[in-house]
Amino acid sequence: MEKTETDSVSYLVGNIRQYDIKRKEPGKPLYVSLQKNKVTPNGIVLEKDFLIAYPNPFDGEINILFSIENEQNVSISVFDIKGNLFDQQNFGILDAGQHNYQLALSAPKGQYMLVVQLENKKFTHLIIKK
Repeated sequence: MEKTETDSVSYLVGNIRQYDIKRKEPGKPLYVSLQKNKVTPNGIVLEKDFLIAYPNPFDGEINILFSIENEQNVSISVFDIKGNLFDQQNFGILDAGQHNYQLALSAPKGQYMLVVQLENKKFTHLIIKK
């Protein structure tokens, strides 16, 4: 097994040798890769790009915490399950790092899709208004 680390993730990679007791011969080799994300003291997983929406379910406002690896154009949209757009915010170009946005969603109770659109990546998250 071999351990590799980056700033936010640890990897354990290697092969496991199997043995077939009935046949009394070696089995097929098994390749294993384990990933462990580093977590901040308040429980937030640190990755280069991520999206967290809390509390979920929410009453009136929901916090949207996201991180981007480099400076880029960012927008947030909220759709109902049928695909109707309820809210949209274009932030323009944001600096690399963590960003926190508080969204007051004036929509009826139900399930919604939160979409954070980056220049080259899209995050989606199901949120529930109670």
